[in-house]
Order: sequence, then structure tokens, then C-alpha cells
Amino acid sequence: MVDAIWNFGYRDEVRRLANNAINTVWGQPSRSVRVQHLISKDGMWNDWNQAFDPGYADMACSVDYVTSHDVADGPRLMNIILGPMLQAAGLGGSDVQNVRSAVDNADTSSNPVLQATVQQALRQCFGVFAILMTSVGMPMWLAGEEFGDVHDTDYIGVNPKQQDPVQWNRAAFQGNAALKANVAKLIQLRTSHPALQRNEVEFFYFHPQFDHNDSPRVFAYCRSAGQPPGSLAK
Repeated sequence: MVDAIWNFGYRDEVRRLANNAINTVWGQPSRSVRVQHLISKDGMWNDWNQAFDPGYADMACSVDYVTSHDVADGPRLMNIILGPMLQAAGLGGSDVQNVRSAVDNADTSSNPVLQATVQQALRQCFGVFAILMTSVGMPMWLAGEEFGDVHDTDYIGVNPKQQDPVQWNRAAFQGNAALKANVAKLIQLRTSHPALQRNEVEFFYFHPQFDHNDSPRVFAYCRSAGQPPGSLAK
């Protein structure tokens, strides 16, 4: 770990991707180029200076993560995904209390919109995990993220954020349990497939309108281990 660093740029950029906040701007790299930099080791987009940071020599130099213990400027993934979705669905605000209530009551709620919104948010969390676990770097996450835990206290305040333990009971909720099971499969893949211990990555598809704002966000890539895409499939 002496030569590795927490990749703050990865955290910020993958969160932008999760919330559809990477836009193609005139005079700047396109969305597709930024996504390729996100998943490879070739240097992360720095939104502060509007340029790519230097890349890494090897995947072992970059600790990729979405959420760490320092949640003051990077709250839990489910909060940042579900909060805006609740607002858009007319189900209240994105505050800690409303997000917590939505997750805790989704299984027993008689509101199909609430149930569908929470389940969609959990599916998007899995999509973020799929990117994290197949990116060129060493994946890390805060305990509880693997099943979509949310904040119970103010994550900005120094004392409240340190007094917010993982609520393991949420791992038994229907959608949260499904997320946990799928993340477990990703862990098994990450630790068993040799291509994911190497640096190579090849992008072989972007939707024709991927770089257009308000267009489909579909892309595909292969951790190729230096081989043609598809040759390592099991």
C-alpha cells in the first residue's frame, strides 16, 4: 500500500455517472472519453481544474471507491441515488429522515410508487458496484454499502456521523438482500477471474447517441487481459 493512493477523483466521477451528471460540454472531453478514463487507469477527470489528472502506472496504485468512512463530503451511495429519485417521484425530500423512512418501510408499504422507487435505487446501486468491481484499480467500500444501508443521523456533523453504526437488519429487507447477494457474486468474480487482476480494458460499444445529453447511457467494455474481447468468457 506504500505506492497506492485513495482515488478521490474516482469517487467523484463515478457518483456523477450514477446520477447522470456527466455532460458533454463544448471544448471538453466527451462523456464517452470520461467514462473510459473512469474505468481505466489513464487519469481521472478533475472537475476543479476541468482537466484529466495524471494516470497510474498500475492498478495497484489506485484505491477505487464510491464511499469511505469520511461521509461528510461523500454520503452513502443509497442516499445520493434514492434521495433525488424520491423527490422526482413526489415522495418527499432527499433528507436523511425521508430516505431512511423510504428504505425501512418499502417492504410493508401499500404505496407501489414508493416500493418501485426504492427497488430501482437498489438496482442502480448494483450498477455502481458492477463498475467499481470491474474498474482498473483496487476496490474499497464502506461497510453496509454492499446491501444499500443508509444514514440514520446527520452525516455532516462530526459527532453524529461517528455515531451512525451499520444497521445490519436492513440486509434482510427484500431488495437489500438481493443487492447483497449480487454484490457477493461480483466479489467472487473479482477474486477469481485473472483478467480482473490485470490492467487491460477494452471498450467495444457505446450507444450511438451516448455523448448526447438526455440520450441512452449504454456502454460495454471488457477486462481483456490482453486478449480479443470474448476470448476469456466462461
